[in-house]
Amino acid sequence: MQQLDAAYTVLAEFAVVKLNRTFEENQFLPLAQAFVEQQAWPIAFVEQGADWQVLGFYLEQQLWWWRYDALSQSAWFECANSEAFSSACASLLSSLKRAKF
Repeated sequence: MQQLDAAYTVLAEFAVVKLNRTFEENQFLPLAQAFVEQQAWPIAFVEQGADWQVLGFYLEQQLWWWRYDALSQSAWFECANSEAFSSACASLLSSLKRAKF
């Protein structure tokens, strides 16, 4: 675990970047879609369950999931290919530093 910024924690062993803030369920998907579109990352899919939401997108040709859990009101980014996490994570962290959420 590596906390490089108060806004997020990098869990490289799980290919995850956890956001250190809570989200409201009705705010997550609109916020996630706006952020990903602002970065010009192609959106792959949007899925929603009873207590979770996921936005899939491509960053540096790698599939990422931005997941939200309504029970904990937490959100995290997860790289589908854990072997590519280190290289693709730098772009994500750079964008997160400029994020306004």
